[in-house]
Amino acid sequence: MSEGLETRFVKEGISWMALFFAPLWLIFHRMWLVLFATLLLYVIAIAAANAVGLDAGPALSLVLVVNIIIALEGNNLRRWTLKRGGFQEIGVVTGRSLEHCERRFFESLLDPYKKLPQRRELHPASGIQSTLATLRQPAKESESVVGLFPEPDPKP
Repeated sequence: MSEGLETRFVKEGISWMALFFAPLWLIFHRMWLVLFATLLLYVIAIAAANAVGLDAGPALSLVLVVNIIIALEGNNLRRWTLKRGGFQEIGVVTGRSLEHCERRFFESLLDPYKKLPQRRELHPASGIQSTLATLRQPAKESESVVGLFPEPDPKP
């Protein structure tokens, strides 16, 4: 194993590969506990379909439902697995592609005033799960706060 820090980027949103090839996607990302739970759900879905007397078509549709759940929650499960493996989430980066996100992330490490945006949770009713809280450079002493607020450091 190489020395130094390991960085993993996990996208937000649906995983299309997990939708069509859930067990292979889980093996590729080494999500063994989630793979075991998924295979157990497959067995339960097929056993329930057989117990009720459904044909193979409805039984496979239950397996498809499990794949849809894995596709929708796969990247969250991947973050959970990485956290269990000792990783910690240090920021959220947005970009057009993985390479663009990597560049923005590592550039922010080089600039001492440009901090990574931190994830903050919003109200569940808003429909937005996370957003970026941007951090700005420290204000100069001569700057005052605009609005109905007092100056940051009131002078005696």
